[in-house]
Amino acid sequence: TNKELFRVLHVDVHTGLGAFGQDLLLFDDSGLLEPLRAIFGSKYVADPNASDTAIGTLYETAGSCDTLAKQLLANAPSSPTVLSLCQEFGTLNGISVLRAMINEGAWWHANRSTKPKEPVKQVLLR
Repeated sequence: TNKELFRVLHVDVHTGLGAFGQDLLLFDDSGLLEPLRAIFGSKYVADPNASDTAIGTLYETAGSCDTLAKQLLANAPSSPTVLSLCQEFGTLNGISVLRAMINEGAWWHANRSTKPKEPVKQVLLR
């Protein structure tokens, strides 16, 4: 344990929520809304008090990574302040992601000795 650990920023990164390439920070502490918007801009910071946003209704969790980080550091000698954020960014649709995962598995695990010119590897390199 680092005895001089006073502040911890924990960012839980998720993909899938929102339009492709759209980035959004989620958090519970409404006191952080304006400071985070001043740093990242309003477009990228969700209001924790809003019932929905332009990307749709946000989800609610109980016992997620934000509580885990605080629990893990609860008995740290320096009693650090833990700031937890969730970063969501939109990716391709589910079928496209699944296809890429299958191709990646074939590329890396089925035959590592194949050259990058093989068709399945070419699809991934596009």
